[in-house]
Amino acid sequence: YWSYPGTPDTFNQTSFMDLSGRPGGAITGLYSYYDMLLVFREGCIDVVQGDYISGFRVTTLRQGITCRSPNTIATIPDVGVIFLAEDGIYILRGSMVGGSEVDVKRISDVIRGTIDRVNKDALARATGAYSQKWKEYHVYFPADGEDIPTLGIVFHVEDLVFSIRSADFPVGCLDVNLNGDFIFGHNKGTGGSLAEHGLFVISKARQNGYSSHAGEVIRAAPVTSVWRSPFHDFGR
Repeated sequence: YWSYPGTPDTFNQTSFMDLSGRPGGAITGLYSYYDMLLVFREGCIDVVQGDYISGFRVTTLRQGITCRSPNTIATIPDVGVIFLAEDGIYILRGSMVGGSEVDVKRISDVIRGTIDRVNKDALARATGAYSQKWKEYHVYFPADGEDIPTLGIVFHVEDLVFSIRSADFPVGCLDVNLNGDFIFGHNKGTGGSLAEHGLFVISKARQNGYSSHAGEVIRAAPVTSVWRSPFHDFGR
């Protein structure tokens, strides 16, 4: 559905588009990117273009991609739209202006083993965000049969490499604040533990402990020394 121009809360009865006759299944998410409205569906990615005067039209960008995790969709400036699908992490690049083409490419084949741990039935609970400050895209998803996000993948844009985040990052929902820091809610909510309440930050701070004063968290000074042990593989 689309609203009247300038009045986003007012809709005409005939201002809608029916996709039921097009292959692709149900709509799982919508995302605005340049001049396009990306329509993520169970079996494809469609795009809606046009305007209120000349009308809107829908075309299919790519068949065979299932994105059931709309909260993982994010824009990486100068790169494109990144998102988690059932079979990996994809980047959508380009525009359809002036005859240009849109390219959709899977970039996570190098971590196929990690992607295979995704619980596809709970992908709607996956969450992701991009930080321009850290030049990182974080995505957390249910894995190994769990129904809450338990595993995370970080795409380091500058180096084009991935790293993995385990249960030490109990991310249930994720966003980026105006300073570019990742803010998340605990994947278990209250859970009966005070440690699981409220909002948390993912940062590169290396603080030497914390204290509380008048309801505020006070960071201790960062550690300045470095300790290095002899090499030990701990039997592995």
